[in-house]
Amino acid sequence: MHKHIISIVIVLLFAGCTTPGMFFSPPGGGEENVHHLDGINDFTDTQIVGIDPVGDISEKNLDLDTLWAVIEDSMLYIGFNAYASHFGLSYGVYIFPDSISPSGATDDPWGRAVNYNGFYPEYILYFWHDETENIITSANFCTFNGSWNYTDITSSELFILNKSYHFMEIGVKLSELGDPDSIFIEVFTTGGTNSHAQDTSPSDSNVSFPNPDWSSTVTSLSNAVLVK
Repeated sequence: MHKHIISIVIVLLFAGCTTPGMFFSPPGGGEENVHHLDGINDFTDTQIVGIDPVGDISEKNLDLDTLWAVIEDSMLYIGFNAYASHFGLSYGVYIFPDSISPSGATDDPWGRAVNYNGFYPEYILYFWHDETENIITSANFCTFNGSWNYTDITSSELFILNKSYHFMEIGVKLSELGDPDSIFIEVFTTGGTNSHAQDTSPSDSNVSFPNPDWSSTVTSLSNAVLVK
């Protein structure tokens, strides 16, 4: 894998890590205008961009419900409830800048049986929550430019966990997404290699599993939402 250093800020409610230093801070601006990546959900109701029913899949660890996102101070901020605890699963975030359109990629960068209406976005975030360690043990910012490029944000960024909140926040500089005029996103949970999406936020009629389904049948996401 080709790895390169990018300016992406991730906070994954992860325990035992030190507070991010200045290298990881979001770009400048008035303090009152900056969304804080602190593991506490301080999004507003107007920043809800997606809803999925609570408990629509029987396995709580895989369940997704409300999705928050906002573009603020040259950053894309994403937040969602993350219930993983001693369960092996991936959190995936498909990101489409400017329009929902193909990137040219022919596969999913983590080998999951997932696509978006048969194609793939240019930017994908993936996080693996390890069953044994009960932590995020692998995280990539995946970008497509003729081939998939992977930035290992496990080693280059800091993670903070506050399990009492069961909440994940992500911050990405807009410059790392090509400074788009608009952004569309969809979040999903899945298992390991060759497993498909289990639940999404927002709700997606193409991903409707009342119980976990570990077959390798491909699921096609179809309901990416505009971040306002």
